[in-house]
Amino acid sequence: MTRNWRTKSVEQSILDTDEPGTRLRKDLTWWDLTVFGVSVVVGAGIFTVTASTFGNITGPAISVSFIIAHGQANLATAFAINGVAWAAKVISIGALAGLTTVVMVLVLGQSRVLFAMSRDGLLPRTLARTGPHGTPVRITVIVAVLIAVAATVFPIGKLEEMVNVGTLFAFVLVSAGVVILRRTRPDLERGFKAPFVPVLPILSIAACVWLMLNLTGLTWIRFGIWMVIGIVVYLAYGRRHSVLGQREAAATS
Repeated sequence: MTRNWRTKSVEQSILDTDEPGTRLRKDLTWWDLTVFGVSVVVGAGIFTVTASTFGNITGPAISVSFIIAHGQANLATAFAINGVAWAAKVISIGALAGLTTVVMVLVLGQSRVLFAMSRDGLLPRTLARTGPHGTPVRITVIVAVLIAVAATVFPIGKLEEMVNVGTLFAFVLVSAGVVILRRTRPDLERGFKAPFVPVLPILSIAACVWLMLNLTGLTWIRFGIWMVIGIVVYLAYGRRHSVLGQREAAATS
């Protein structure tokens, strides 16, 4: 069974990321940093305003509002109930901006994961092409269309649970990878080092697993089915077309 799986060395992974046709842009321009700075200032301002309002105007009435609403209200609703309409509007705008950035980050992460898989041959290599600005245009458009279709067809609550379990599982793998690589490959050149290893990664794994255990059993079943589909795609397509497999075949022939 083990021969059905292939693993690629860290050095080869680093070399593959520098291929001219599939190299992603890794630097930030002054415009990127400016937008990031403005977002931080706006976010900090929203939290400061709401916290000040919470302490100086509404007081314990916010907690009472949540109890009256039977858990169906959000923070903006609680402020509106207490007559602080302007604060409710500010919170709603902040929540909308926050959710938008979260969705953008998820789209960005998903497109990069599929891009890396395509670059390694686990998906069609034609998807692993960057545009003139060093961004994976093809895979980003495909991911955006698929997300739009999924958001239209499936209930948002179920999608939220699937995104949660998938993201938490990815965090578990990343945290475990930090511990494993720190022990097995201490010689690797690192751009930065995670502090307090292995304590911090272990705490991260424990927190993620605890959150995953609080999800519904049906979410776990869907997650298992999705994992099986991924394994089938790998065995049916990825293993035969992987760049690593082709290199091994060329080396043995």
